[in-house]
Amino acid sequence: NAFRLSGAHNICILLSSSKLDKLDNIVNYHFRSDPDITSVSMNMITEIAKDFILPIDFKSEEHTPTLEEGCGAKCKFKMAQLKGLADTLE
Repeated sequence: NAFRLSGAHNICILLSSSKLDKLDNIVNYHFRSDPDITSVSMNMITEIAKDFILPIDFKSEEHTPTLEEGCGAKCKFKMAQLKGLADTLE
């Protein structure tokens, strides 16, 4: 999910994974490598005030994202690009 914000950063994206390095690689590939994005920060939620339920695609645990390849052939962003549903990173 994502939220539009005011302030230094204008978007907040919620990602989840059992491995922090996977999240870091996804953020590096999809956001930090994009020349149109000027600033990226990554924070972790360490505590919640109320139960917060997110839909999680557990098939994504099969991915091993890298900075060079993103999530690989099954990357949902790349599949959306092929269908013309998302802009390219170039």
